[in-house]
Amino acid sequence: MMDRVFEGIIATAAMAAAAVMAVFAAGFALYALLLTWLQPAAAAAAVAGAAAAFAAVFGMLVRARAEHRKLMEEVERARAVQAAAQSAAQNAAQAAAAAPRSVFSADVSSWLNEHPLAALAVSALGGFLATRHPALAGEIIAALRGFRRDTDS
Repeated sequence: MMDRVFEGIIATAAMAAAAVMAVFAAGFALYALLLTWLQPAAAAAAVAGAAAAFAAVFGMLVRARAEHRKLMEEVERARAVQAAAQSAAQNAAQAAAAAPRSVFSADVSSWLNEHPLAALAVSALGGFLATRHPALAGEIIAALRGFRRDTDS
């Protein structure tokens, strides 16, 4: 696994080095071409200006691509929210049609959701009782199988 990661890093570095060499060679060729018409300082300034223009255009392209990607992510998030809202509406309709839950179990469930340390304590107590009295744990589980868990919240 690490070999593949290192191979990827080495390949990326080699491509970056090749790109740097190509840009350097293009700059040197442009400088040599401009020397026939301009003084050395003016030719160097023209090459620097061309490099700056290239960097500016490249930066604008990268920024436009990033903004497009961000816009597409926002569109996907909006679609997901809309789908979740439709699913929640369907679940609410199904829950309204289903048999009502026990008021006691709803109160205990909401209280345990609000107090996670109490939920941890209840879980630990349940594990302790299950190890000490497995028959009692089996009877409690059998009794609780009749209750449906509310998954809307």
